[in-house]
Amino acid sequence: MTVPQLVPYTRPEVSTYFNTVETPSCLSLADTELYLARVELSPALALQRPSLQLLSDLLVANHTHIPYDSSVYHVSNEDWSGPSKPIVFCGGKDGMQLDGPGNFRRIVHGNQGGNCYAINSIFSALLRSFGFVVSEVGARGYLHRGKDAAVAGWAWSPVGHETPIVEWEGSLGKYVCDAGFGGGGCPYPVLLKDGETSPAISDSESFLLKSERLPTNPGSLLTDAPSGWTFYRRIIPPNTRIDSHLTAGEGPGHWSPVMHFTIETLDPGNILMAQWFHETHPAAPFSKFFVVSRLLADGRRRTLSFGAAPAHMNAGGAAKPTLAKLYTKDGINNAECDVEWMETATGPVGAALRRDFGFKI
Repeated sequence: MTVPQLVPYTRPEVSTYFNTVETPSCLSLADTELYLARVELSPALALQRPSLQLLSDLLVANHTHIPYDSSVYHVSNEDWSGPSKPIVFCGGKDGMQLDGPGNFRRIVHGNQGGNCYAINSIFSALLRSFGFVVSEVGARGYLHRGKDAAVAGWAWSPVGHETPIVEWEGSLGKYVCDAGFGGGGCPYPVLLKDGETSPAISDSESFLLKSERLPTNPGSLLTDAPSGWTFYRRIIPPNTRIDSHLTAGEGPGHWSPVMHFTIETLDPGNILMAQWFHETHPAAPFSKFFVVSRLLADGRRRTLSFGAAPAHMNAGGAAKPTLAKLYTKDGINNAECDVEWMETATGPVGAALRRDFGFKI
């Protein structure tokens, strides 16, 4: 069998986005330098050649600076200024704007975030500008986040998540590099190899990759479950630590599924179609849930949220239906700190987004 030759993309003079299916999204040198500054990396890195160290640095910086963010679904950018007004679910008019420079402007210039399609598509464009070869594939999320599937059963979302698969000339193979999963995602590149493991920033979790058919319950409607890859996250009891990701499975706890994906590139049309569902359909996961959440450099997570959390998310602690909750979660002791409650209105929520997440709104 002939192995396809890797052909890296040439960095364009002007950034390209999803406005044409013939041209892959790829950032210009100037936009690459702006992106690096956004995640507090030196713009001088823009001239580096692809390597595992560079890929790891970029992915970690993305996780710790760019939040998973559904705010654009619910609030138009213009509504953050002026008199405070109640936040209405699905009241935003701007959208993620994947098919043009709007997504880049919001994330890089506006210091905001996005959903998986927004974050991973612009992250893929950044990687291509260095010469990495990126395939954006579709994935299913596990709906009982943090649970043991042997107890809770196998419950999966539709294919509604985007995951970048990355390689380059001289790499050991393909790497999973998901910058936009949010809580429970792996902040380091993971080699696409059965049984490969990865640490997390916090000693409270680690990750495992398995090559397998999509695990399902007996009698599942998925008669032809796809063969692919399942990402698992190690869940351990409070106040315990993982000494090494290589031996995490030998200690207390269980492996909880995170997502399952197949190696099949999504073309821009597929991504835009899925994004249209997330922005317009009443059954979309974040249509009734406001969340902005960012991994901190010490492995904790800072989150602002309110509403009915999607089935695959743990909203964190007790809910107050009419208030938004801002808190930091520590994975080691499973405790929350720096908790604030506020009205679900553009005034107090906007102030928290500016103060705690650096939003320029």
